[in-house]
Amino acid sequence: TGAQLLVLPGHEKAIVRVNLSPDERLAASASLDSSSRLWPVSLLNEPVDRLLSSSRLRAGLRIEGFGSFAEAEWPPAGQDQTELLAARGLQAVALRRHLLDWQETTEPWRCVEERGADGLMRRRYLPVRGKDPRTGEFAGAPKGRVDVQGMLEARAIPQQDVLPVLTVDAGGAGELAGLKPGDILWAIDGERVESREKLREIVARQQPMRWTVRRYARNEAGQPQPLRDGQGLILDADGRPQWQFEEFTREFSPGKIGVRLDEAKLLRNPSR
Repeated sequence: TGAQLLVLPGHEKAIVRVNLSPDERLAASASLDSSSRLWPVSLLNEPVDRLLSSSRLRAGLRIEGFGSFAEAEWPPAGQDQTELLAARGLQAVALRRHLLDWQETTEPWRCVEERGADGLMRRRYLPVRGKDPRTGEFAGAPKGRVDVQGMLEARAIPQQDVLPVLTVDAGGAGELAGLKPGDILWAIDGERVESREKLREIVARQQPMRWTVRRYARNEAGQPQPLRDGQGLILDADGRPQWQFEEFTREFSPGKIGVRLDEAKLLRNPSR
């Protein structure tokens, strides 16, 4: 029929040999230009028996749909199988190291999500598996899924500026209103406050103000805590963990309130 069964990029002359690894997962092609290439058989989209018997191997062409694969860096050219086997061994070692590194990164973030009888969705992180001392790999099959979003947010990718109340003057309007160090000024008259400049702008209007304040639950180290119960983290409608806080409002007249504010950053959602 003249149909093209297989094309392999990276050779300048005709391909004269295609060998398979013992496990039939890797193919090695050799050309008259003395170059050699390694190919995962799964990407060649060709049955193994037809791969070895094919008489329509062509050089210098691309595998349709595998542009990035075809442009990857391959082992240096070799004239015998010794270099091919060495290159294969190096690739296997590099792949194993990559997989072990990925396991180390993702294992603490494996979780399951379930809806409770109360209708709330919860996320529960799974215990880290032990390691096989012989291989260094985590023992047993992985469970649950990896919370990739939380893993990324733990590296402080998305952040939001907030205004914690750092100092409350004794006897001032703020203290009399019940404000405490660490409270966050969230909004004034429904208008979100995200900077000291915005606060100054609103206060300068010299009008009565309704402050919306958030008081975050904190641990002994002063770190905000996520909303959780004995079953896990409680998720919001978008499936994201929430901070645990109390929100309340206070009325203030124009004039000195008796608090000093400083900017800090807080993740939009907790990661654990």
